[in-house]
This record gives sequence, C-alpha cells and structure tokens, in this order.
Amino acid sequence: MQYKSLIHTDFKFQGRAFASSSDLISYVANLSEESAVFLTAWFDITATVEVQTSGSTGTPKKMLLQKEYMRNSAIAT
Repeated sequence: MQYKSLIHTDFKFQGRAFASSSDLISYVANLSEESAVFLTAWFDITATVEVQTSGSTGTPKKMLLQKEYMRNSAIAT
C-alpha cells in the first residue's frame, strides 16, 4: 500500500518524533491495533477514511469521511 510519508516536523506522540508515517504506525501498533488500523487508513493515498459512529442512539454505523474535511475541522477547532 502506498502512503503519504510526510509527518509535520513539530509533531510528537508520547514525546517522540517520527521520520515517516510508517515509523509512527509501527510505534502505535505496539500500543493499539485499532489506532494503527486508523493511522494506516489515514496515511494511505485515498481521499477518505472509514470511521464508525458511537452507536449512542442505536447500532454503530460505518461511514466514509473526507480527510480534507477532517483536517479543516481540526484547524477550525
């Protein structure tokens, strides 16, 4: 699978910096498989990522979100 390998130079997770998305995914895989699966999808070259609703009002449902929209939401927050 092809990944976008760029990680922002100021990004750190648990005090660690990472040279690439693959390095970050490998590190996170040791902590949480679910998080590693999400990051793998986030860094792949597709424009969308599949997420699941919480199910607070019924059965959880899967949905596709545009990565661009998620980035814009984070910036606005």
